[in-house]
Amino acid sequence: ELKKIRIKKGETIHTENSYKFINADIKKIADYGRLKVEKIYTDKNNWFSLVHYKKQD
Repeated sequence: ELKKIRIKKGETIHTENSYKFINADIKKIADYGRLKVEKIYTDKNNWFSLVHYKKQD
């Protein structure tokens, strides 16, 4: 069941957190969470990435 949320006129809504990481930091974060980086997909400018993680054995 969906819960209705009432938003007042003029009320702001936080929709995103954007963080920048180098690949070495992405791996450190994965290790901390007991995950393995399977692959890092990036755009041609390396502005955006999508990280494929896998649970460590």
